[in-house]
Amino acid sequence: KAQTVVVTANVAAKTTVTAKLTFADAATAKRAEPVLKTLIQNGIEAMTEMKKDKSKGAEWDAVLNPLLDLACVALEKSDVKADGQILTARTETEIGPAVTKAFASLPELIELANTKQKTLNNLKQIGLACHNYHDTMGHMPANIVGLDGKVLMSWRVNILPYIEQDNMYRQLDMTKAWDDPKNAKVLEKMPELFRVFGREAEKGKTFLQMPSSPKVLPGGSPFLVPGRRTTMASITDGTSNSIMVLEATDAVNWAKPDDMLFDPTKAPKVGEQGQKWFFALMGDGSVRSVRREKLTDRDLKAMITIDGGEVVNDRD
Repeated sequence: KAQTVVVTANVAAKTTVTAKLTFADAATAKRAEPVLKTLIQNGIEAMTEMKKDKSKGAEWDAVLNPLLDLACVALEKSDVKADGQILTARTETEIGPAVTKAFASLPELIELANTKQKTLNNLKQIGLACHNYHDTMGHMPANIVGLDGKVLMSWRVNILPYIEQDNMYRQLDMTKAWDDPKNAKVLEKMPELFRVFGREAEKGKTFLQMPSSPKVLPGGSPFLVPGRRTTMASITDGTSNSIMVLEATDAVNWAKPDDMLFDPTKAPKVGEQGQKWFFALMGDGSVRSVRREKLTDRDLKAMITIDGGEVVNDRD
């Protein structure tokens, strides 16, 4: 019922914020006094809960938490008083230390956001290449197999013509393995597209892998299974629900037919140890930075299989 609200801030060594609410009469202003006090208390509780949520591993904690603490302290110190038809709320606090602490973390977080975006862009390009391969060949890329049935090279080599690496692809002898002297020299330099920025790997190794299984599994199989051609139609769990490529914990040689083995009896090893997220490319070409703690082992396994018929309940 306030007729006007005026908020002023005097920013100095100690910052003062004052809100003046003008009502039609003194009685209305007096009735509004306990209401405003309750609203301020609700604000403190809401920010405390917000801080608890942010403390579950969000990388922006270092910036947000000092500011939330500052706001809570300022609200707790606030003085609310009705004087005639004017209700005044006033607080005084030092904002310098909190702002300095918050801003000190910004450069590192900006760099982190930049490296994450670079990796997501790489995955987008890999996803586009896989879909273009599917349009041309009628199935998703798989490992290269020789006439004798021996697996020679990775699926990553198969998409080289689709990531502007046609020249490298043409120099390869497709009848020989990735580590054959003739091929090894060509494949020595890994395309930048298979890099996870912010993580160091040995030369020629990548963390971006297609979940694999040595055979078709009764409870649902991942994208990569020897002898099986994965098509869009065979992804019965839905392309947006199925992980095609993910960031594994351990690196493998990018040209070697070696990817993260999916074992339905164990929790998949994904992402960097100690990191709270991992990168994933879904079957529909969308990319995500996935919070590992938001997924149960069951849900992560369900996302890795393409035809298990599972329902993912709490994906974030």
